[in-house]
Amino acid sequence: MVISRRYSLRAVDRNRARRLLREAYRVLFPRLLPAWLVLIPRHGIRRVKLSPVLAELEHLLNGLGGLRGTCGEGAGE
Repeated sequence: MVISRRYSLRAVDRNRARRLLREAYRVLFPRLLPAWLVLIPRHGIRRVKLSPVLAELEHLLNGLGGLRGTCGEGAGE
């Protein structure tokens, strides 16, 4: 995963964005359909925790049809 200096001149900001995106990807990886992903962080990512980043990435991938459904969908109905 690469984040350019264009995002931020400060390495600490680039590393934070990289860690958040990497962890969100790791959590969603089992549900991802095969595809190439290009993730470009927004500047606001510096001030948020993992859960909003994960929710936004999941929402975007669902909208694109890039996620498999979970195994438990519809169970018990």
